[in-house]
Amino acid sequence: MTGSTINYGFPFPEGTNSVLTHEDIEKLAVAVDAKLLALLLGVIRFNLPSLSPTSDLDTLENNFYSVWNGDTAQALGLPNATLGVLGSFQFGTGAGTQLWIPRVSGDAQLWIRNELSTAWTNWTRIGGGAGQTERMLRTASGGGFKSAPLALTLGYGGAQTTGSGTTVVVQHMPATAERVQLHLRNWNPRYAMADSPAVQITATAIGLHNGAGGSAAWTPLPAEGPTEYASGWVAVPEAWRGQDVAVRYSWSSTGTIQRCIGTGWTNGAKDNTPPMFGWLEVEVPASTPVVAAFGDSLSSGVSSSRPVVDSWIDQWARENGAVPAHWSHSGDKAVNWPASAQQKWGLYGWDIAAPDALVYCMGSNDLSEAGITFADMQTRIADTVSQIKRQITSSVFAATILPRTNQPAGSTFETVRRQVNTWLPESGLVRDVFAFAAAVSSDDENLDPAIDADGVHLTSAGYKRLADAIARPIVTPAVTYLGDGVYEVA
Repeated sequence: MTGSTINYGFPFPEGTNSVLTHEDIEKLAVAVDAKLLALLLGVIRFNLPSLSPTSDLDTLENNFYSVWNGDTAQALGLPNATLGVLGSFQFGTGAGTQLWIPRVSGDAQLWIRNELSTAWTNWTRIGGGAGQTERMLRTASGGGFKSAPLALTLGYGGAQTTGSGTTVVVQHMPATAERVQLHLRNWNPRYAMADSPAVQITATAIGLHNGAGGSAAWTPLPAEGPTEYASGWVAVPEAWRGQDVAVRYSWSSTGTIQRCIGTGWTNGAKDNTPPMFGWLEVEVPASTPVVAAFGDSLSSGVSSSRPVVDSWIDQWARENGAVPAHWSHSGDKAVNWPASAQQKWGLYGWDIAAPDALVYCMGSNDLSEAGITFADMQTRIADTVSQIKRQITSSVFAATILPRTNQPAGSTFETVRRQVNTWLPESGLVRDVFAFAAAVSSDDENLDPAIDADGVHLTSAGYKRLADAIARPIVTPAVTYLGDGVYEVA
């Protein structure tokens, strides 16, 4: 280049420049790797090929690409719904790296994801400046172990209790679980709300469930608290794996105690709205798939024989050797998950592993609002899916919304529901859409009476039909690093 000097590994113009001055570039060169900056400066000089909302990020040729608007970024599942530059580089069959540089105000951002044996990790932000409010779950490494959330109870309507008691809740222990610890919190995560007053938690224990909330041998858990209880880890005996376990805890408070939904007993009596939000943190091999449901009561298993335990995602997970994860609460709506509700997005904390896939099954309660329109539903779904991709996982699927039996005259529920179900596969927001509605309704108007619990919710057999409707793979092959450059693909 005429009139230039080589310095810091790249050419720059002498004197002034309408874009960058000599001094500006010199400062940049000192601050970042010179070769990377040289590459970026070279890229900026050319017109980049543009990506469209239907572009397949997984099969791009090596190059930098422009993303011209937020709608395209959102359709592609990028971490930010804004314009920017995406770089894609393949190192061989099934191995590569992609970079995403969004145009955002405030702190500069750089995101990265990697491909290993055709499986892409979630987007991870490199660094992150002060004032960053959103957080994202991180993908587990290829080998070793990871933590996954196994819900005991989930958010519910405004039910509360006071006083004291002893509660037992039941869940199914994943077959690959190695260790487990209990988390309890006086909080109703249906709402983006602060924790309720502290509750004293004592006498916690876990054991193999032998029916009606009992166990022949309880393993004590260390007591901690008071507002958020987290026990220490205990090893999972072979006898518990792939079996139902019971978790027991005693509680007392002079203030309000939030009730959630689950399969439980309190003071010996059946209790499907047990006190406290509770979950088991299970440690499993990194190759164990974790699949999440994002939804409402229809994803929480309401009206089944065993709420939560017999939800469609739990039944699917038991059949497929996976851990079920819930971002679902009875009565919830997409509109109740704003970006500002960070406590709700991170209801299991931010140290668990990101799920390998998530099925979006929200919408029934949104549709029940008077005057809701198709455009309203499109906006709510697009906004929420974008937030899911930014904070939970980029691997998002969806399911068609179920009908409600005997809707009142003049209701727009069914009309808008069908519009949404037709649009979802064409929206470009998700990887695939599963036919949940067809699995439980022959006329796309009413639920099949054989599995209709109350006109809205399903029996356990009905939720099993939804699980079976996931007829195509949603988790990429599990890859385990065995050492010495050797990987095992399950």
